[in-house]
Amino acid sequence: PPTEPNQGLFWPFRRSGTIGHSGGDPGLSAFLALDLDRGHARVLITNGELDERPAAREAFTAIWAWLATR
Repeated sequence: PPTEPNQGLFWPFRRSGTIGHSGGDPGLSAFLALDLDRGHARVLITNGELDERPAAREAFTAIWAWLATR
C-alpha cells in the first residue's frame, strides 16, 4: 500500500510516491528515482565515492535537488 514503505524488485517505494535505487562501485556512485505521479525520472551518475568526499556529496545533493524541480 502507498501509505507504507515497501520493497518491489529490490527498489524502495517511498511514502512520497517515488521509486528508486542507488548503488556504486569503487570510484562510482549512481542514483535513480522515478516519480510515477509526475511522469518524471532523475538519474545521476558520478565518478566519485560520495561517502569519502563531503564536498562532492554536498554538490551532488544540490544537483539532485535541482533535478527534482525540472
